[in-house]
Amino acid sequence: MLDVHGRLNVPTAIAMCRALEPYNLRWIEEPVPPESIDALVDVRRASPVPIAAGERWFEPAKFLEAIAKKAVDILQPDVSHAGGLSEVKRIAHMAHVEYIPVAPHNPVGPVMNAMTLHTAVAIPNFSIFETVSVDVPWRKELVRETLVFDNGDLLAPTAPGLGVELIEEACAKFPYEATNLPLYDGSINVAGVAAGEATMSGRR
Repeated sequence: MLDVHGRLNVPTAIAMCRALEPYNLRWIEEPVPPESIDALVDVRRASPVPIAAGERWFEPAKFLEAIAKKAVDILQPDVSHAGGLSEVKRIAHMAHVEYIPVAPHNPVGPVMNAMTLHTAVAIPNFSIFETVSVDVPWRKELVRETLVFDNGDLLAPTAPGLGVELIEEACAKFPYEATNLPLYDGSINVAGVAAGEATMSGRR
């Protein structure tokens, strides 16, 4: 899988997709900026490699438009962007009607990881689960979570609720601090880098 994070224009994205065909990628993610569904349609029609997108769409109408215009091969709603667990389930079911698989986008912390994992096991067209492989060293101080990896699968927690418990007093030790990430502030110009991310299959 290759994540371009919306950095290319349409002709450049098409040229890149065609050049990468021999490498048998599972998908190319967000080849053009998320604002234009029509641009994504143009790329998908010309691309020999499957196209994934959706992590930076916030309105249900965007997903409806993408599904109706056949803009993607794989849909990637983000639970924290698209309205929560229930809303992403609705989006996934709309995609299921058109036989579009869903790979929920999940690049953040333990609470969102649990929400995304529960969403994944609750939709009929779940494809693959994305989670971070590297996080802040104090993650375990903030939350009680039990992540079980079994032969490449991340198993859904069975504890009540989301299966994670936030330790509020510990959170107070780590107040918000603004941080520049070189990947996103323009000081690193590398297409397709997903810093600290890994993908893995999931199961119920």
